[in-house]
Amino acid sequence: MIKHKAWQEPKDPEDGIRLLTMAIFPRGQKRSICDVFLPQLAPDADKVQAYRRGELSWAAFSSAYRAKLKQPDQRHVMELLATLCRNFSTHVTVMCGCDDPKTCHRTVLVEAIQGSYRHS
Repeated sequence: MIKHKAWQEPKDPEDGIRLLTMAIFPRGQKRSICDVFLPQLAPDADKVQAYRRGELSWAAFSSAYRAKLKQPDQRHVMELLATLCRNFSTHVTVMCGCDDPKTCHRTVLVEAIQGSYRHS
């Protein structure tokens, strides 16, 4: 099973492996907020900043992020996560610091990982 949440939300036993998918680790936080820091699956920091400043629409931002996730390095990591979920019943929680999951890369990432295990 794969799900997503903000890293600020309380830990839950159902979280399984907690992956922090941000380009930069949150300042002042301990590494214990996650099990694995995985900036390889984060959107490019310049795109995040452009989106936050209103220079990129959500559609443009998410499209650029989906294109990044199709690159071999990102695709291989997503296939590994999909395999852990599918074949080993591992629970994975993708996390970042955004408040609204509707306009957050973690939602796009979870959809892409789920697509990886539907197509593998």
